[in-house]
Order: sequence, then structure tokens, then C-alpha cells
Amino acid sequence: DACEYHPGAPIFHDAYKGWSCCNKKSTDFTTFLNTKGCTKGRHNPEKPVEPQKQKIDPSTRDEVITVESPKPALALPRPDFNSPLRRLPITVSQSLKQV
Repeated sequence: DACEYHPGAPIFHDAYKGWSCCNKKSTDFTTFLNTKGCTKGRHNPEKPVEPQKQKIDPSTRDEVITVESPKPALALPRPDFNSPLRRLPITVSQSLKQV
């Protein structure tokens, strides 16, 4: 018996739902589920093997993992409003000098 199916994986991006094997996209989930397959092949009554779930060690189950975010850089103190102004040196790169 021939079956129509999608050999690719489902793709969910923003509001779009689609398949990696063809360009059939939809914004409605029901329409996505009812999309006809893009490949025909022999029917296989066996389900694919489910990936194994990670086993949780009961001794570390209540362990709390803390992750600290990096500390923000300290702000430099502002110079006094009445401090003298300095001219910044002007440097022009070689590529701009050629133009």
C-alpha cells in the first residue's frame, strides 16, 4: 500500500508552520496538520523508536543550580562641567585618503 507523507521535519517559525521537505506553509495549525504529503512510499506499520529520556538521579533531584549573570561594567565618573575642553585628534584612514 502506498502512503503519502512528509519525509522532512516540521518547522515552526513565527506564525508559520510548514515542512522542511516542501514549501507548503500555513498559519493555521489545523491546515498544517491536514497538509497532504509530498512523497509517496510503502506503508510501514512500525512506529519509529522514541528518543530516550534522560534519567534523573534521585540524589541530585533537589539540587539547586545557580547561574550568575556577568556584572555590568562600572560607569566612569563624569568630568566636572567647568573642566577645560580638548580637541580630539582627527585621523583619516588610507582608504578614505585615496578617494
